Amino acid sequence: MNNKVELSIVIVNYNSGKYLYDTIVSVLEQDLNINFEIIVIDNHSIDNSIIPVKEKFPAVKIIELNENKGFAYANNVGADNSNGKYILILNNDTKILENSIESLLSEIKENPKYGILSPVLYYSDGSPQISFGRDPGIITEFFTKYFSVIFFKLELLFSKGKFEKDADWISGACFLIHSTLYKNLSGFDEKFFLYYEDADLGKRVREKGYLNHITSKSKIIHFLGKSTGPVYSGLLPVIKKGHLYYYKKHNNKASFNFLKSYLIIKYYLRLSFTMLSGKKEKSLSIKETLSAIKRVKYEKNNT
Repeated sequence: MNNKVELSIVIVNYNSGKYLYDTIVSVLEQDLNINFEIIVIDNHSIDNSIIPVKEKFPAVKIIELNENKGFAYANNVGADNSNGKYILILNNDTKILENSIESLLSEIKENPKYGILSPVLYYSDGSPQISFGRDPGIITEFFTKYFSVIFFKLELLFSKGKFEKDADWISGACFLIHSTLYKNLSGFDEKFFLYYEDADLGKRVREKGYLNHITSKSKIIHFLGKSTGPVYSGLLPVIKKGHLYYYKKHNNKASFNFLKSYLIIKYYLRLSFTMLSGKKEKSLSIKETLSAIKRVKYEKNNT
């Protein structure tokens, strides 16, 4: 029976409210002429968002974790419990459009050089969402943030609905990958709690000789951040630790020290403006972030 499962859809949930339910509905509305399974890993949610799924979708495999060890860890738990030839990593705040899953499966079968294949992502207002990029580094640190969205929109415009692009990394919001490749790479690096785990995986996929590819033949809406909430809700320190860990793992010491110095200056300036505006909670989060950044050391042998 397990050998007949072609696709495992792995969804990590954390306090997503109704979005998890709606995501599963959008999957089930697809005209999938294959055997597939949906695996939901609940990251110790406290909002009861898993209950409607249990009640309405008995076929969905649900794994409830007793602590939140991060997005990377939870996805790996899902992959370890999957039976499909392919794994679709899917965020719990997405909506699958048209026949996007079938399109992804068809394209990855036709192109064995693709290690990771991703749809084009859109915001709920229909505007394109940047979901890929170059390897994080000193140059891309600034270019990606300030220019890549503009270039992406232009590329989409001139592609006339036929956007195809290879990228260094692809967002973990939605991508298709061969199960054997994901498992041979040990999945996401679990030292990343949230963010940068996709950039790290993309780099390791390319090192195995595969491509990371985005195609407009498949489209999804990503409502973005419905599990994380505001970035100042305690996540910023762990995000920046992951940021620096990526540099330790893949970049040299000079790049690491440059990023660390840049982040310290950036958040000291942000702290000053935040304190002047009287936002105490936000100021506390920035202080915690600064403390986390300062504690990270460049020790290659410990990564």
